Amino acid sequence: MSHPSSINIDEYDYPLPDERIAKFPLENRGDSKLLYFDGHTSCEKKFIDLPELLPKNSFLIFNETKVVRARLLFKKSTGTTIEIFCLEPVEPVNDFQLAFQQISGVVWKCLVGNVKRWKSGELIKIVEVDGKSIRLTAEKVEQLADAFLIRFTWQPAEIHFHEIISVSGLIPLPPYLNREAQPNDTVRYQTVYAKFDGSVAAPTAGLHFTDELLNQLSAKGIEYEKVTLHVGAGTFKPVSSATLAEHEMHVEKMVVPLSALRHLQKKLNQPVIPVGTTSMRTLESLFWMAVKLYQGDESMTVEQWDPYQLKVDKDFSSAKALNTLIDFLEKNQMEALHGQTRLMIAPGYQFRFANGLITNFHQPKSTLLLLVSALIGDSWKTAYNFALEHDFRFLSYGDSCLFLPLASQLKEIQFMSDRQKSEITGIVLSGGKSRRMGKEKGLCHFRGKTLITYAIYTLKPLCKTLIISANNKIDQYELLEYPVISDDIPDTGPIGGLYSCLKQSQSDINLVISCDTPFVTTEVYQELLKYIGEYQAVVPIHEDGFLEPITAIYQRSCLPVILQQIEKGEYKMMDLLARLNTKFVHFDTNMSDSKPSLFHNLNSPEDLLSC
Repeated sequence: MSHPSSINIDEYDYPLPDERIAKFPLENRGDSKLLYFDGHTSCEKKFIDLPELLPKNSFLIFNETKVVRARLLFKKSTGTTIEIFCLEPVEPVNDFQLAFQQISGVVWKCLVGNVKRWKSGELIKIVEVDGKSIRLTAEKVEQLADAFLIRFTWQPAEIHFHEIISVSGLIPLPPYLNREAQPNDTVRYQTVYAKFDGSVAAPTAGLHFTDELLNQLSAKGIEYEKVTLHVGAGTFKPVSSATLAEHEMHVEKMVVPLSALRHLQKKLNQPVIPVGTTSMRTLESLFWMAVKLYQGDESMTVEQWDPYQLKVDKDFSSAKALNTLIDFLEKNQMEALHGQTRLMIAPGYQFRFANGLITNFHQPKSTLLLLVSALIGDSWKTAYNFALEHDFRFLSYGDSCLFLPLASQLKEIQFMSDRQKSEITGIVLSGGKSRRMGKEKGLCHFRGKTLITYAIYTLKPLCKTLIISANNKIDQYELLEYPVISDDIPDTGPIGGLYSCLKQSQSDINLVISCDTPFVTTEVYQELLKYIGEYQAVVPIHEDGFLEPITAIYQRSCLPVILQQIEKGEYKMMDLLARLNTKFVHFDTNMSDSKPSLFHNLNSPEDLLSC
């Protein structure tokens, strides 16, 4: 994984006029627009269209943190206003949920506005809780590098801090809104599913969801899980240094229930799409916590450069990471993972779980924009330009985006009946030696998913049964829950894998794909299927005459011919095509509008990063 510390932040700037920043929410949450990016182009949709736009069987991840009224205004006897912005609890506990249940005598890390006018002494504020007059006192305990430790006490002392802050605090709106909080912000700067107090900024991608929309997603069979990451004030901190090397990510606390890990474990072969960058960072942090745990570090912390510096075993997959975390929690009889993360996701990052994202538009030169670029590459520029040209509203109260890199691999072909699918078997060839890749190719990650997963997504809409050809890491492939077949006749190359899988297949028609071609689309096989009735094999041919014999369709009746060729010691696929009744179908290799071309295969670590 390439290290992003040398990235020039000026490359992630764009002009954002103040009038394009949404200063207030729309009247109805679901009325916002949605920029839909399918890996190739951007188009304008409505957020209420989301259930129809998400890939079938998508698995969403929500952040159910709740924004607290973190801004406390104290007025000195001189009339000067001092603002105390509560960031995180320090004493007597540092857990947010427990901290809010404390009675008088708590210490919080805080930002202090107008601090030069508060030389010493206590600040006093009278508030009312359930008809009782409460005397709230604040005093400085210690000055830190970037904040202060503030002790809060109150009388009567038996009142909980949550009650104090709920009646005396203000919602902490983002500074770029440049306005005071209004009563409506208490509701609208909060997701409908917010549950656990702890954030000083909302996970804004979730602000568009309504209870009705969540019900519609469930009706479509789209499942979701909830995690918690308490968003800190650092989320608004722009990158002020020339490169990322000097930028320090803020620490944020996260909680992931054991039940959520088990649920995710069952969904690894489906599109996993976080709702918001906070959900994305929580999800991806799980992998690095597991890596460190596997290496003996039980701290459950992720530092910002961990993904770019930690050594990861070649066989340490996403599935193995989840198994590591689940085993640890079960062994220690823990119902949830509690940790903290400073994860930096920037161009060069290799996604381990997520392969899409629902998010708002982000500030220029921000780490959140870098995260988007890590997912969709330089396409963020065309997407943001499209949004600016089509009057999208930006930032926290603005419109939303659905980014689906290589989304065409996830589409369901609606007109294929179950009967038609039952007559077809898909064969994924992943039995090569992967010499240039240096590790098992099919299990390598590309844009958030293993290469073999892209192949499965491509074939799955057209067939009920799939077979995987593999000769190494069999236990890893078996986690995909499809039959794994090793070569009956070893060291014969792709023709040997094809022979062994055709022997296993119960279908006359067999769709064959190599695990290293993530840009091939389901539509290619739809086109090839038009000809299979008359031929033993149907194979794509480029405009320059180049053939694609392992992105093709083969009848099971080819078996005797294949065996005869293997027994002669002739292993070239081109020789096989010459012996079969083969139909060659011409394709424009750029029909997918993607770069690189339609049949481009990934053979090396450099290919994984450059495409």
